[in-house]
Amino acid sequence: HHLGVMYYEGDGVPQDKMKALMWIKLASLHYEDGPEKIRAMDDYKNLSAQTTRRDREMSMDMVRDWLEKKGD
Repeated sequence: HHLGVMYYEGDGVPQDKMKALMWIKLASLHYEDGPEKIRAMDDYKNLSAQTTRRDREMSMDMVRDWLEKKGD
């Protein structure tokens, strides 16, 4: 989640909204129920509203690829 925020803001990494969406979505999938999961889900929803449908779809492809590589 924090890495996704870094990509969104360009904090120490090149700004990349698709990678931000990917990392925030992955965090929301892996966090246990609680405030961190809620925050990640809220951040994902807010960032999604600022991106194109194509970028959202591409970031979800990246999520699926990452999960497949990790065996999830």
